[in-house]
Amino acid sequence: METTRLRPLTLDASAAAADRLYESFSDYADRLGLTLYPHQDEAIIELLGGSHVILTTPTGSGKSLVATAAIHADLSTDACRSTPPR
Repeated sequence: METTRLRPLTLDASAAAADRLYESFSDYADRLGLTLYPHQDEAIIELLGGSHVILTTPTGSGKSLVATAAIHADLSTDACRSTPPR
């Protein structure tokens, strides 16, 4: 079964560092008019540092934005792979 790699976002190699990924995601959130809650900020920093995170907060508290940050990090570092069905 052949694996197809997703194209990475247009970030240079140095942007793969956790601090650059955090900065680019924070800029994205700012452009959307969003301010990260402290629990989101902490969870995103941990995720970008390579930690596993379980975030248990009430509905509407921003868990999906943290998941979006994790997806952003994987796409930016070319960590995602896709295997299309045959």
